[in-house]
Amino acid sequence: MCFRFIQNILRHFRALNASFVAVRSSALLEDGFHLAWAGQLDTFLNVKEADLLDKIKFCWCSLYSERAIAYAKKNKIALYQTSMAVIVQEMIPATVSGIAFSINPSSLNPNEMVVNAGYGLGDAVVSGTITSDEYVVHKVALKILKRQVAAQDTGLYCSNKGQTYWKKIPDSKAVRQKISDTLLLKLADIVIKAEKQRKNPVDVEFAIYKRQIFILQIRPITTNEKQQHQEQIPKSWERHGLPLFSQECFEGLMCSNKVLQKYFNYKHADTTELAAYVDEWLCFSPSFRSEERRVG
Repeated sequence: MCFRFIQNILRHFRALNASFVAVRSSALLEDGFHLAWAGQLDTFLNVKEADLLDKIKFCWCSLYSERAIAYAKKNKIALYQTSMAVIVQEMIPATVSGIAFSINPSSLNPNEMVVNAGYGLGDAVVSGTITSDEYVVHKVALKILKRQVAAQDTGLYCSNKGQTYWKKIPDSKAVRQKISDTLLLKLADIVIKAEKQRKNPVDVEFAIYKRQIFILQIRPITTNEKQQHQEQIPKSWERHGLPLFSQECFEGLMCSNKVLQKYFNYKHADTTELAAYVDEWLCFSPSFRSEERRVG
């Protein structure tokens, strides 16, 4: 069973026909109507096949990281009531990335959309590592109301070795508008459709590569008290355009979290020990095992 579980993950990875992938955490209570877990859980970018299983384990374990536990305690979340799944997406070597809010987060004006964009991978924009451009678009008129261009000295990019690195932006390029008006309005149209489909204001992480827009993640951003706090696990990620794992694999991901919970409650382990314990429980073959992280 363990061997088949591993082989299913690798088979679906190879079906993506991608040299590198992004490994993203997706907790059951993550980004619900009341809370936003952004930045609390781990995501790994530009991951190659040899590192895939380790990164999946570390995503699971990030639910029990120090910052996630502190966030859960602050917001009165019982971690035993949630679970962790992992999404694996083809890595987009973005030249421009960012995040779009379907309502203006400052004024809460529902007719205005705000887009933050910068050169390179979106992690630098979302984390606030760089100062990104800010654009305001009127959703009804589909008209750009504001362009606030920021000088960007460095950007985070993919390397061909399966890592990310910082690269200096030429001075002449650093002060330019990061996303063209044409692509900005095209992105705005996509975000408006996403908001209508979700029936809820959303924030959308996007990447642009070869003048094509890729949607990486969509989250609700409202705090509607009438909504249920706990969202249901979808029966299939295919419903969200993410046909990545079979149902059997998905159930395996959920089951592993229950084992992590029991181990954490007993040992009060850190995430490195937890990753080693996942190794033990899943019976990962020696070729995928990191002996230095095994629990003695």
